[in-house]
Amino acid sequence: MITLIVIYQVLMFLFSFVTLFPVNHWLVRGFDFPKVQLLVLSFMGLFFGLFFFKFVIVSEWIGIICVSLAILFHCTRIILYSVLHKKEVIKTIPKHTSTCISILVSNVLISNKNYQKLLDRIRTHDPDLFLTLESDTKWEKELLPLEKIYPFNVKISQNNFYGMH
Repeated sequence: MITLIVIYQVLMFLFSFVTLFPVNHWLVRGFDFPKVQLLVLSFMGLFFGLFFFKFVIVSEWIGIICVSLAILFHCTRIILYSVLHKKEVIKTIPKHTSTCISILVSNVLISNKNYQKLLDRIRTHDPDLFLTLESDTKWEKELLPLEKIYPFNVKISQNNFYGMH
C-alpha cells in the first residue's frame, strides 16, 4: 500500500512538471490544461501520505516532498486566474461607441454544416471584425457572400481543424 501511494505521489509530480520541458507532443502538452484537477489529485496524494505513512523510510519522505512541490506548482499557476490575483485588464465603459471595436469569434467546427446560422449571426450583430476557427474550404466557400461587407480578409483553409478565416 505504501509503495502504491509513493508511486502515485511521484506520478503527480511528473504530470505537473513535465509541461516545463520544451516538448510539443500532445501527450506532454495535454498536461498544460488540467491544473485544477491535478491539484485536487495531488492533495489526495498528500492526504493519503499523511494518513498512511509512518515516515520511517526515505521513499515516504520523497513522495510527500514530490506531491507538496506539485501542489505548490499548481497553486502558483492557478492563482493567476483567481480573484486573489490583481486584474490585468481594467473594465471600462466607453463614452463614445464610435471609438469601440466589436469582434465576433466563432468556433465553427468542420463537421458543422449549419452555415446559414453563422451568416445570420454575423449580419445580426454586424461586428467590425469576425473570425472563424476550425474552418475548412467548405466554410470558406460558404463565407464568400460576406466579402461584399468585409472586403479585407485572410483565409487559411485547412482540413485538419486548424483553419481560420
